[in-house]
Amino acid sequence: MDTKCLCCTIPENESIQHVFSDSEMAKHIWNYFGNPLGINHQGGNIRILFNAWWNMNTANSVHNMVHQITPMCIAWEISKNWTSCRYGDQTKYLISRMEMQILWNIKAAICVAFPTCELTGKWVQICTRIERYKLIVRWRQVVWTKPATGRIKFNTDGSYMQESISRAGIGGVLRNDTDHLIMAFLVPTQC
Repeated sequence: MDTKCLCCTIPENESIQHVFSDSEMAKHIWNYFGNPLGINHQGGNIRILFNAWWNMNTANSVHNMVHQITPMCIAWEISKNWTSCRYGDQTKYLISRMEMQILWNIKAAICVAFPTCELTGKWVQICTRIERYKLIVRWRQVVWTKPATGRIKFNTDGSYMQESISRAGIGGVLRNDTDHLIMAFLVPTQC
């Protein structure tokens, strides 16, 4: 690229590094999403920036997913706006629209993977909430009771991992009245 950028108050030479990392617009967007998560961006190599997001210690699986997808959502939105400015009718980067689109994409991805996740409010509030999520393990004890003499009993159960994408399993056991195993099965499945 050998043209002047459309992303700075005083246009500079446009390069991939400049558009995606060093420009006023890029720094604003990266810091808008990064600062609430403890990532401060001053410009620099885009690869190092992505690694800073991806290698950060996270508190839980939702927090980890946010760290994994946010840089890609930011880069995608910068790319869309650059294309619209360069080849479309758009004359400048629409930063507030970019923020809303990036946030919408992050929320959409998180809601698919974690349907019960509460993602209302502003970005800072969402970040605070997801950093505090704790894994809640729910269980209940199942007790086997013997069938009548001369009879058999078939017990089944299933489980669903809400944090994974549609992973589940079903299983069962067939026992006689003296508690001897006749048959058992386990089937991993998807919902």
